Amino acid sequence: MPRRKNKDEFFLFEYGALSHDKLTSIIGDVEVVCGAIFPHHQIVFAGSSRMFGGSSVATAVRRDGYNVMGVVYKIQETQLELLDLFMECNLGLRRRMQAVVYDGRGSQEVDLYVLQPQAMTHKARPSVLYGELHMKLAREGYDLYRKPHVAAVS
Repeated sequence: MPRRKNKDEFFLFEYGALSHDKLTSIIGDVEVVCGAIFPHHQIVFAGSSRMFGGSSVATAVRRDGYNVMGVVYKIQETQLELLDLFMECNLGLRRRMQAVVYDGRGSQEVDLYVLQPQAMTHKARPSVLYGELHMKLAREGYDLYRKPHVAAVS
């Protein structure tokens, strides 16, 4: 995986319901780097988001024996700041953290978003959008190491 070349360049690991189209509608053009896994973590659904009409949101929690699949995007610092607002960091719902993900060829330091512990008031089911996106990926024969996650729910 490529390394960060300058201080204004960031790598974002997206594992939730943000399709490529939704992400670009929020922050503008992004570069898809690769599919990757976040080891020793599992996706759970909890809390609720105003941006998603009160639906529960995906978050990664530490759990040995599990991996979270997602996509690495190269973005700029200004785009990361826009995502902080969209992800409701200012409202205390999520926080941005740094982590290391793997793509089968190497590791990459990335930024990703997780729910704040106080926002995990209850476990919940995935939103309909999340389910539709992943069903679409399955129908298309999505393969983490060969095809980046850029599908959108139509």
